[in-house]
Amino acid sequence: MFYDIIRNIPCEAIHTCIELFGGVGISSKYIEEYFNLTEHTIIDLDSKCCQILKRQYPTREILNIDNTIYNNKKDTDLLVIDSVFNKSVFEKVVSLIKKFNFKYLILTNTGVFNVRWNKSLSSYDEYWELLDKELNTYSLYTHKVIYGSEFGFMLITKEPAEKIVLDRYPAEKKLTDWRAYVEDIKCYLENENKEGDN
Repeated sequence: MFYDIIRNIPCEAIHTCIELFGGVGISSKYIEEYFNLTEHTIIDLDSKCCQILKRQYPTREILNIDNTIYNNKKDTDLLVIDSVFNKSVFEKVVSLIKKFNFKYLILTNTGVFNVRWNKSLSSYDEYWELLDKELNTYSLYTHKVIYGSEFGFMLITKEPAEKIVLDRYPAEKKLTDWRAYVEDIKCYLENENKEGDN
């Protein structure tokens, strides 16, 4: 799904990227493959994740810090926030977004998971439309959403969209190309553990 959302951004528009909550770098893999970046900063609080990121992307800036205290460069073509994002943390995430000047924002949203139990919502589409209205009050505009039943990716800019494009990801469509990346990470960790035992 992540690759499907970044393909909606013109390659030539993105030269710099800041990723918050980089994890082990699955999103980073797609970003590196799709865009011709001059700068790519990846931030994560977990030291093990940062160790993996440094191994996978040795020429990139990897910062082992809390995203909320990052105060370096704030201008970027692409901002990626891959964290828990739902009603309960809305204000916190929006305040984090407001610290940056970006052309495009990709935001992972986990709140869609609750739609099936929320009696006040008639559909998944209504969930995304209501969320977009809230974001609009902060001059953030959703252009596209690709989602499944548990999470979705939102493509957001500071320019109003004529209409939000909502794409429900078919349950039968499974992406597997990221699995090779994860297997590589597992092998790395297993080898590291063996060396630590010696």
